[in-house]
Amino acid sequence: MIVAVIIAALAIVGLAFLIGAVKIVRPYQRGLVERLGKYRATRDPGLNLIIPFIETMQLVDMREQVVDVPPQEVITSDNVVVSVDAVVYYEATDPQRLVYNVADFFTAITKLAQTNLRNLIGDLELDRALTSRDTINTQLREVLDDATDKWGSGSCGSRSSGSILRRKSSPRCTPRCERARPPGHGDRGPGLPRSRHRPSRRREAVVRARRRGTQASQHPRRRR
Repeated sequence: MIVAVIIAALAIVGLAFLIGAVKIVRPYQRGLVERLGKYRATRDPGLNLIIPFIETMQLVDMREQVVDVPPQEVITSDNVVVSVDAVVYYEATDPQRLVYNVADFFTAITKLAQTNLRNLIGDLELDRALTSRDTINTQLREVLDDATDKWGSGSCGSRSSGSILRRKSSPRCTPRCERARPPGHGDRGPGLPRSRHRPSRRREAVVRARRRGTQASQHPRRRR
């Protein structure tokens, strides 16, 4: 009885060991093998064996991926606010650098694309920015290729689109704001009709009293 229990326990342990040792890598994947926390090798697609509890395998997808860059407001060189968004296509070239050189690849490439879009469109005027999308896409792809090379990926292409939100004009003083405010009308905005902002009755009474006092001082009464 005891021998049967020991044999059954060994069979279960052996089965678990076998399941943990056999790893299947699909054709579009690569397997990164780590032994005791240290990089060991990169495994190709197919059936692979590792040492359970000592080695681990992390699968990396090598297919082309799509990253949607959210829209953002960009000011062109002629002071026009434009909403710009983009779509970036990339493909992993080195699974080892893709895993170990960047913590969050999707966030990193999204922020990188947004920053470079602001720089590229900020140097162009509105008309040129709307008609030179192919040039902007080419320049953005070159910048992303240079920046993501150390991350083990390459940019397959990018597509940007934009729409005009509003024209942000430079602050200029209009003739209305240059007009001096009349005395006694501090509560009235510049250039507004006087009929809408009449002085209060209390202020009118104070003005009348002052006028009467001035007239009385100029023409004193004669004593009889």
